[in-house]
Amino acid sequence: MKIAYLTSLFFVSLIILFCVIYSYKKNTKYAKSVCTMLIAGFFTVFMYAISIVTLNITVSRIFTSIYFISIDWLLFFVLYFILDYSDKRNLVARNYYLSLSHSVLLIIAASDTISLVLNYFIHHAFDNVLMSSESSNLYYWNYNFGKGYQFHLLVCYILVFLIMAFFIYSIITSTGAIKKHYIYFFTSFLLIIVSNIFYLIQQWPFDYSVLLYGLMTIFICYFSISQREKDKLKVLTEIYSSNIESAMFGYDYEKKCIFITPNTYKIFQNEAQVQEIAQNYLKSDFFLPAMENKTDYISVDDSFIINNQNFYFFVEYKIIRDKKMREIGSFLNFTDRTQEIIELNNKKISLTHDKLTNLLNAETFYERVEEILNFNPEAKRYLIVTDIKDFKFINDVFGSVIGDKILMEEGRILAGFDYPECIQTRLMTDQFAILIKKENFDQQDFMDRLEEIQEITKGLNYRIIINIGIYEINDISDDIKSMIDKAMIVIDQINLEKKGNIAYFNSEMMKNVLVQKEFLSNFYNYLENRQFDVYFEPVYSDRKKTIGYESFVKLTDKEKGTMYMEDFLPYMEKSVFMGMLDEFVWEKVCQTLIEKKWNEKRIAVFIKIFEMDFYYSNLVNSLIDLVNKYDIDSSLIYLEFNEKFILGKEANIRIVNALKEAGFKIVIDDFGSGYSSFYMFEELRPNAIKISLKSFNSIDKKEGGNKKEKIIIQSMLKLAEKINTKLILESVDTKEDFDFLKKMKCKYFQGKAIEEIKEEKLS
Repeated sequence: MKIAYLTSLFFVSLIILFCVIYSYKKNTKYAKSVCTMLIAGFFTVFMYAISIVTLNITVSRIFTSIYFISIDWLLFFVLYFILDYSDKRNLVARNYYLSLSHSVLLIIAASDTISLVLNYFIHHAFDNVLMSSESSNLYYWNYNFGKGYQFHLLVCYILVFLIMAFFIYSIITSTGAIKKHYIYFFTSFLLIIVSNIFYLIQQWPFDYSVLLYGLMTIFICYFSISQREKDKLKVLTEIYSSNIESAMFGYDYEKKCIFITPNTYKIFQNEAQVQEIAQNYLKSDFFLPAMENKTDYISVDDSFIINNQNFYFFVEYKIIRDKKMREIGSFLNFTDRTQEIIELNNKKISLTHDKLTNLLNAETFYERVEEILNFNPEAKRYLIVTDIKDFKFINDVFGSVIGDKILMEEGRILAGFDYPECIQTRLMTDQFAILIKKENFDQQDFMDRLEEIQEITKGLNYRIIINIGIYEINDISDDIKSMIDKAMIVIDQINLEKKGNIAYFNSEMMKNVLVQKEFLSNFYNYLENRQFDVYFEPVYSDRKKTIGYESFVKLTDKEKGTMYMEDFLPYMEKSVFMGMLDEFVWEKVCQTLIEKKWNEKRIAVFIKIFEMDFYYSNLVNSLIDLVNKYDIDSSLIYLEFNEKFILGKEANIRIVNALKEAGFKIVIDDFGSGYSSFYMFEELRPNAIKISLKSFNSIDKKEGGNKKEKIIIQSMLKLAEKINTKLILESVDTKEDFDFLKKMKCKYFQGKAIEEIKEEKLS
C-alpha cells in the first residue's frame, strides 16, 4: 500500500512538471499564475513523498517542513490563480483595502514559512515520530504537534476560507462554460478539504489529500489554459458560423483547425478537399509572414477546380488577439468571386471604351493611333485635342447631369467624323482627342459641329467655350502622348492669349512654354531681390475725385525690362507662387496705407484675391493679422473676388463671408464675364461690383440708342442702387466713355479717362 501510494505521488509529480513546461510554452493569459501554482503543487507532492519514503529522522524533518511550507504557498497561489482567472487581480491592486489585506496575508504566509524553517532547530511546530503498524508491519511517520503548528493551521484555514469564498462568488456571478469550470475547480478543492479532515480525524498513516492537491493543480491547468481558450473560439463559432455565407475555417493558437462553417461544404462540394484546405492550406508560401508573426492579416486571390470547373476566391487570413496582444486563434475566409470574374471576362470589350461617351478610352486610343500611323505612314494627319473651358465650374453650378450631357453630346459629335482611319477618344474628364487625315479636316465644319453643344445650356443663358488645339503629325516616330501634350500646349496658349478658341501648334508656342518655365524657376530670385514692385490705379467718382486705389504688381528685370501683371499672371495663376506673391503685395499695400496716410484720409485700397490664395494660406487669419499689425481699419480694404473662384464652392463662400464679418469690403470683380449668377448677391451681399467695358463689344453712345450693352448697364445701375451696392465701371479709358457713362448716372470709374495710370513705387 505504501509503495503504491508513493508511486502515485511520484507519478503525479512528473505530470505536474510536464504541466509546468506546457503552461510556460503556451504563454497564454493565465500561464504565469498557473505555472507558480503548479510549481507549488510539485513541491507539495514531491516533498511529502520524500518525507514519508525516508526512515532518516533528519531528512524527514527537513522535507516535512518544506512540505508544510509548500501547502501554504500552494493555497496562496491557488488564490492568485482565481483572481487572474476571474480578471479581479487588477481590482485588488487598485483597491486600497484589498491591497492592504493582500499585503497582510502575504506577511502572515511568510511568517509561517519562517516559523516552519526554524522548526528544524526548536521543534515548536512539530516533531517526527517513527511509527509502525503491527497488523501490516508498515512503518510511517507520526507527528507531535506544538503551538507553531496551530499557527500553520490558522494560515491554512484563512487561505482555505478565502479560496472557498472566491469560488462560490465566481460560481454565482459567472455564466456558461466559465461557470462550469468554477464548479469543477470548487468540487476538486472540496474533495481535498474533506480528505484532509478524514486524515486528521481518522489519523491515517498517510495524508491522501496531498495526492488530490497534485491532481487539482493538473485539473486547473487543463481547464484554464487549454479548455478555456477552446471555449472562447467555440462561442465565436456558434455565434457567427451559421450566418456566414463564405467558406471559413477557424484555427486555435496552435494553428489546428477547430471549426469549419457549414457553407464551406456547400461551396467546395468535396469533403476531402475541405479537409485538405483545413490541414495544409496555411502551409503555403502565401502565409509565411503570418506564420513567422510578421503580420496579422494577409489577403490573396486564388482559384480551385471544383467539379471540373474553375472557381475564383478572394482569400483572407486574420489572426485574433486578446487585449494583451496574445494570439488566441485565427480564421481563414474564402469569398467566392467566380461570377464576378466571369462577368469581367465577358465584358472585355467594355474595357477598351469610355462608359459615358462610348468612345475609345485613352490607352486603346494610343494603341490604335500607333497602328494607323505605322499602317499608312505617308498620309498627312492632324491630332486634335479639345478642352471645355471651366468645365469644373459648369459641373459645380449646373450639376453633374448637365455636365454629363455636355460630354455625351461632344462624344456624339466627334463620333460623327467617320472618315477612314479617323478615331476619337475621351482622354480625361472634359478633354477629347481625334486623329483625322488632313484632307478630311475642314476647320469651319469642325467648329460648326461643336457649336451644336450650345443647345444644352441655351436655356441657362450660359455659353460653352471649347478650346481646340491642333498638332500636325510630321514625325510618326514621335510618342503619341508627346503629340497630345503639344496639342495641349496650344490650348494653354489660347487661355493665355485669350484670342479665339482654335489654334495650331508651332515652334513659337514651344518658346512660350519655355519662357513660362524659366519665369517660374526664377520666381524666388525675383522675390528675394525685390524685383517685384507695387503700383496703384485710381478709382474715382463722377466728380473726378479719387476715392481709392487698386493695387497692381509689376516685375523689373535688367534683361526683360518691365513686365506688368497681365504679362506674367497667366504663368502663375495656378501656381503656389501666386499665393506667395499676393502675401508680398498685401504687406506692401498696408505699408503704403500708413506711409501715404491713406488710412487717416479714409482712402480705400482695392486688392485682387486669386484662386490660389484660398489654398496657399489661411486667407482670413493672414489678412486680419496684417491689418492688426499696421493698425489699419479693415473697412478701407476692398477685396476683389472673381465669380469663378466662388460660385458653387461652399468652402470659399464661407471664407469670403468670414472676411466680411471681419470688416473687409467685398467686391465681385469682372461681373458678367460669363459666370454671372444673381444668387451671388444673396450669398455674399457684396459692397461693390465691377464691370469692365472690355466685356462689351461696343456701346451705342448715340442719344436714344438701344443696344443690349447699354440696356445691361442701365439694368445693373438700377440693381446696384436697389441693393445699396457700388457699381464700378472699369477700363473707362476715353473722355467720351466717361461722359457717356456719367449721363447714364454712373458714379464710380476706373481707367485712363481722367488721367494716366499713376505708378507709385514703394520703397
